[in-house]
Amino acid sequence: MDGILAERPDDAILGEEGTDRNGTTGVRWVIDPLDGTASYVRGYPGYAVSIGIEVADHASVGVVVDALGRLTVAVTGRSTERDGRTARPSERTTIHDSVLATGFGYDPRCGSARLERSSR
Repeated sequence: MDGILAERPDDAILGEEGTDRNGTTGVRWVIDPLDGTASYVRGYPGYAVSIGIEVADHASVGVVVDALGRLTVAVTGRSTERDGRTARPSERTTIHDSVLATGFGYDPRCGSARLERSSR
């Protein structure tokens, strides 16, 4: 945040870790410095640093650096790139071959992640 504010002191910032700072420029930075905390706690490389920029309430830029060091950049109106190469959407077309969502429960009271069972 210090780096952003040094260069763009009048922008808004919304952070996963509790930051909610108003701005006057119409630009808002949306930051999750540790996206995938439960994976990080487990040592699983399913975490990343995620930063988005909204301009006039519209998502405009997204940048993600994952645990493996891959850099993904998306800009509205342009193709998405991962490590400088065009990233393409998955060609999977059936639910059977797809992962729709995944996640681990995280219990901050004990400082560690734990699996949660569905009550179904």
